[in-house]
Amino acid sequence: MAQFLYSVRDHDGELHTGTLEARERPQALAWLAERYPLVVRLEIIRHKRSFWHFLTRQSVNSQDLLAFTHQLGAMLQAGLSFLAAMDILLRDRVHRPPMRQVLVRVAAAVHEGKSLSQALGEHPRVFSPLYLAMVEAGEASANLPCVLRRLAAYIERVNRMQMEIAGALTYPAVVLTVGAFLSMAMVVYGAPIVEDMYKAAGARLPWLSQMVLDSLRFLAGSGLILCALGTATGLALLRNSRRARWTRAWIDKLLVNVGPTQTMVQEAMVARCARTLSTLYSSAVPLLRSLEMTAAVSGNREYEKLFLRVRDSMAAGLNLSDALMAEPLMPSMAAGMVAAGEASGSLSELLDSTAGYYETRVEIGLQTLTRLLEPIMVVAVGGLVGLLIIALGLPFLNLVSTLC
Repeated sequence: MAQFLYSVRDHDGELHTGTLEARERPQALAWLAERYPLVVRLEIIRHKRSFWHFLTRQSVNSQDLLAFTHQLGAMLQAGLSFLAAMDILLRDRVHRPPMRQVLVRVAAAVHEGKSLSQALGEHPRVFSPLYLAMVEAGEASANLPCVLRRLAAYIERVNRMQMEIAGALTYPAVVLTVGAFLSMAMVVYGAPIVEDMYKAAGARLPWLSQMVLDSLRFLAGSGLILCALGTATGLALLRNSRRARWTRAWIDKLLVNVGPTQTMVQEAMVARCARTLSTLYSSAVPLLRSLEMTAAVSGNREYEKLFLRVRDSMAAGLNLSDALMAEPLMPSMAAGMVAAGEASGSLSELLDSTAGYYETRVEIGLQTLTRLLEPIMVVAVGGLVGLLIIALGLPFLNLVSTLC
C-alpha cells in the first residue's frame, strides 16, 4: 500500500486536501473521482524504493531550502494559509524533485494534525536543529512569517560566506591541477623520445633525466595504483578521524590556535556564531536556548564548548557580555558590542552588526590570502615545468657534445 496526498474541489468549488492509502495511483484516482468532481493533485508520499532509486537519488541543497523559506514566508505574510501556500509550492517546476518530495510529506504531516515544526522535524537531513527551533519559536509567538524572513536572510548570508571561501580556494586548486596535467603530459610524451635517442647513440642519460624516467616507469607500473590506493585510504582515514570526537576536537583546537590563518578562522567562527545568536534571539527563542543552538551549529568544538560555558555562566547569574569577556577565543570588540547591546536593549541589532563586521574582515582576509597564493602557485607550477624542461632538454645538449 502506498500513501498519497491529494487536493480536490467539491461541487461548491471549495478546495480540500488530505491523504489516502491505495495500492496504485489509478485506484486512488478512481476513489477520488467517485466523490469529487475535480481532482487537482494526487502525489505519492511513500513508496517502495528500488536499488536504482538509491543510485540516482538527488539531495536537497541549500538553494532549495532558501527558495522554500523565502516563498513560504512571503505567502504566509500575504495572508495565505499554510495548506494554500503548499498547494502553490507543489505545482510543477516550482521546486526540484528532491525538495518536492520533502514538501509533499511535510504537507501531508501538517494535514494529519502535526505542527509545521513537527512535520519539518521528520526530515533532519534537510532542516537543521536551528531551522526547527526558529520555526517552533515562530509558531509559539504567532509570528511565523517574520521568523521565516529572518531565517531566509540567515541562510542567504551563510551561503554567501561559504561561496566566498570556496571561491578563494578555487584558483589554487585549478592552478595546481593544470600544472600537474601539463607536467605529466611532458613526461609521458617527451621522456620516451629522449630515452630512445640515447639508446640509439649508445650514451648514458644525465642523472636528472634518468631520475625523471625512473619516476615515469614507477608510475607506469605499480606506482599509479599505489598512489590511488594511498590517496583513497588517506581520505577515508581522514574522514573517519574527522568524525571521531577526540580527533575532531584536536583538529578544531589546532585551527583556532595554531597557524598563520588562526585569526581568520577565529573571526569566521565569531561571525557565524554572532549571526546565529542574533537570528535566534530576534525570533523570540529564549537566550539560554539560543546559546545552546549556537553552540550546536558553530562548526567548531572549541566554540561549541565556549558557548556552552557561556550558557552555564548566564544560568548562574552572569551577564552575557561578562561571560564572553572571560573567554580568550572571543575578541574583546565582539564582547564589547554585546555589552553595548545589553545596556541599550538592542542586543539582536548589535549582534547582527558584529556578525557583519567580522564577515567583512573574513572576506578581506580571503581576498588577501588569494592574492598571496596566486604568485606562489605560479612560481611553484613554473618551477615544476621548468625542472621538467631542463630534465628533457639537457639530454639534447649532452647528446650534441657526445656526437661532436
